[in-house]
Amino acid sequence: MRQPFVAAALAARYIPRGRPILDAACGTGLAGEMLSVLGYDQLIGCDISSNMRDIAGKLGVYRQLIEADLAALPFPDHTFAGFVCCGAFGPGHAPPEALEELVRVCEPGAVGVFTLREDTFRDQGFPVVMAALTERRQWHILEETRPARTYLLAEPKLFTRYFAVEITG
Repeated sequence: MRQPFVAAALAARYIPRGRPILDAACGTGLAGEMLSVLGYDQLIGCDISSNMRDIAGKLGVYRQLIEADLAALPFPDHTFAGFVCCGAFGPGHAPPEALEELVRVCEPGAVGVFTLREDTFRDQGFPVVMAALTERRQWHILEETRPARTYLLAEPKLFTRYFAVEITG
C-alpha cells in the first residue's frame, strides 16, 4: 500500500514539525512511522480498533494512542497543528462528516492531508461535505492530486486521490 508514504510526503510539504499532529485512523501506524522518519515527534494516533492501536504502539512513534471514532473525536477544538488521515474514508468506514470533526480539532492555519478512493468518494457524499466546508470558509484546498494507484501490484484498478487542506476557521 502506497497511501501512508505518499500522505506523509504530502504532509511534510505543508505541516511544520514540532507541533502536535493527529494521525487519524492510524491503523497499524505506517503513516505515523513515515512522519517520524521525516522528523515529526509530536504524533497522536487514534483508531477505533484496539488491535490496530496495539500494532501501531509497537512502533514507538506516538506520544499517545487513543480509541476514537472519527465521527466523534475526543479532542478539544483547535488541539492540533495538522492531521493525516489515509485509508479511512473507503466504503463502510468513516463517513464524510468525519472531515468536519477533523477540521474542528485543528487550529486555524493547520493543514490536513487525507485520501479518498477514486471509485467511491463521489457516491459516498464527500464532494458535498467538502464543498460545504469550503463555502463556510472552514478550509480551502491547497492541493488535490491526480488519481494514483493505491497498490503497486495488488488491485491494479484501485486508485486514490490525495488532498491537502488548510484549516481557516
